[in-house]
Amino acid sequence: MNYAITFESGRVMLYRRGEGIIVNEPIPIALSAEFLADILKDNIILHQDVLVAVPSSFDETNLREIKALLYAVGFGEVSFVKSVLAGAFALGADFEPALLAINLTENWTDFGFVSNFEIKDGGTIEEGGEALTDAIKNYIEEKKKAKLTDADAKLIREETATLIKRDQISVSVMAASGEDSRAGAGEVSGAGEKTQIVITGEDTIEAILPYYNKVAGIGLEMLGEAPIEEANEVRKGRVFVFGTGSQTAGLKEFLESRFSCGVVLNEDSLNAVITGAGALLTEPRILNKLIKLN
Repeated sequence: MNYAITFESGRVMLYRRGEGIIVNEPIPIALSAEFLADILKDNIILHQDVLVAVPSSFDETNLREIKALLYAVGFGEVSFVKSVLAGAFALGADFEPALLAINLTENWTDFGFVSNFEIKDGGTIEEGGEALTDAIKNYIEEKKKAKLTDADAKLIREETATLIKRDQISVSVMAASGEDSRAGAGEVSGAGEKTQIVITGEDTIEAILPYYNKVAGIGLEMLGEAPIEEANEVRKGRVFVFGTGSQTAGLKEFLESRFSCGVVLNEDSLNAVITGAGALLTEPRILNKLIKLN
């Protein structure tokens, strides 16, 4: 097997063994075989087997749809691995004796409590990075009486989202003060007047904190329901966090405070799922164990 692929956070990412990530493209509203064939046409050798990293919530119908899509563009045998496992592997997890993995994508958040290569507990909530953007947008509208476009709300999230109150960061955007929101960045639709507002990190903390508290709460609930020996192993610093939502400033410190242990979250966390799936291509013994979990 020489290829790995993911479709997380609104992007197609393809990894080729020995080369790394060779495709990283945004997905249109509807992912089609035609679109996929177009972006992959110069990057795959026909009939090669491929490993797909998928969220825990995917059922047999979802997996059949992905298989059909990949067969249609020329791949051979399709195997699946859970995204929480691939991401944790990229950050150094060995799956023995126990770990907690959390994948914070743009569209959902995936959890996996793993012990000796077996997923003992897991689940998915339909909230992710997009929910953070929406929360910031709604918060600014309520507190500053200003309407933002989705693009500006995402910019604010990328530039100022932090869980550290002492952070002195800010971003300036133009916002509509009327009832109608703007159609695009820099444009105002309707009668609302355009005015400049400054958003600081302190403004965004209150908006994003509920989501991260929810993530920590679910993880703590899993630890509370696990056998005490396994939970204690996790609390030795075996909490692995990755995905687009892992890049919020101060998140590592916040989660370490909530879990009362070290958390593995670093610069490799952003693309951990695809790099972990790619790394598994060279570890057939481990990969075979993980595939059996699906």
